[in-house]
Amino acid sequence: MSEHEQHQGRERPVTVEQIAAAMAALGMYQGRNTSAEHAAQAARLGGADAYRVRMVNALLGVVQTEVALADAVDLDIDARHTAWEQQLTAAGWAG
Repeated sequence: MSEHEQHQGRERPVTVEQIAAAMAALGMYQGRNTSAEHAAQAARLGGADAYRVRMVNALLGVVQTEVALADAVDLDIDARHTAWEQQLTAAGWAG
């Protein structure tokens, strides 16, 4: 089974606590990351699914900003392609 199939077959998505922890590690989340904090936000935003989707997309935005900054670094074409291949590998799509 490929890595992509393993990710797709995951029984549960990551939790909002895990998403917030990833954002905090990148310096982009200042919440307390408690279950009560997340429950309050979920209630405010229309439910747990709506909140999780919003958090995942916020994390994606943070990562896309970092990618834009990284892509501005002067690399030779082989190094650039190797870096892009890493993205595919992490997503489970590398060949």
